[in-house]
Amino acid sequence: MGDRFVYEGPNLGPAALCAPCKLQGICFNLEPGETYEVRQVREKGHPCFLHERGTVRVVEVAAASHDSILPARGLVAGQVIVYPQRECPNRGCALWRSCVGGAPRPGASYRVESVGAAADCPLGYGLRHARLAPR
Repeated sequence: MGDRFVYEGPNLGPAALCAPCKLQGICFNLEPGETYEVRQVREKGHPCFLHERGTVRVVEVAAASHDSILPARGLVAGQVIVYPQRECPNRGCALWRSCVGGAPRPGASYRVESVGAAADCPLGYGLRHARLAPR
């Protein structure tokens, strides 16, 4: 429990290993590109053509919160934002992944759970650490 994964979308098509499975609607009911956290692993198992052991366990998942860096101006805990498409030329920056290249999906709606300390941006932008919960 607590493991995280990014759902990349369904394994579809006539040649896909999942094509003959009657349970694929259950496996493919998540939002592509979203990060999920495993909340509970159940004892129930099902046959699976994709996994090498031939069986998968049923798990309960929930959309995961994300640590991110956002522009400080107007950033308030509790507010709902649409995560912006962001770019930064400083790919060597230690904060780049949290600031630009992290897990929140551009265009997706998030609630700001908390606003943290200022982020030390080498380009001088006014940024703050924040925790985002999917809506």
